[in-house]
Amino acid sequence: MKSKCSNRTRICDYCGTEFKYSSKHNNRNKHFFCSKECAWEFKIKKVSVHCDWCDKKFLKKRSDIERTKHNFCSPRCAYDFKRWTGLTRKSPKVNGVEVHRKIIEDLLGRPLTSDEEVHHIDFNHHNNKIENLIVLSKSEHSKIHAVGKERDNFGRFIKKK
Repeated sequence: MKSKCSNRTRICDYCGTEFKYSSKHNNRNKHFFCSKECAWEFKIKKVSVHCDWCDKKFLKKRSDIERTKHNFCSPRCAYDFKRWTGLTRKSPKVNGVEVHRKIIEDLLGRPLTSDEEVHHIDFNHHNNKIENLIVLSKSEHSKIHAVGKERDNFGRFIKKK
């Protein structure tokens, strides 16, 4: 008596390995998988990509890859990338230290104290050339930036419109 199951050799649609396939359904399936893991990975449609900031390898949906310019493994990497490229108004950081502070610390050969701040002479926070940076105390730094702000009749700072 002939069995209703047919034994054939198939190739896994996800990993490409050859395996024996037995099924009662002849050509009903469009895709064939060697294991449940391969079937799951194929179903969720994730692809291995590298983070644009830390170069860590991670899985990301193909649809997400197609609709974004960059691949980040975490929101922290996305935030650091945006700071570094100037997409946010905040200064870029390297290992948790703002770049302009790091440049001055390397120049002085010592870490800056908590009372010292770095001032950009041309007021452009993305211009981190050594000749554009000076070290000031917090009070001196605030006085420089307070000059350009408008005040009301009581001497309080007001927002510009």
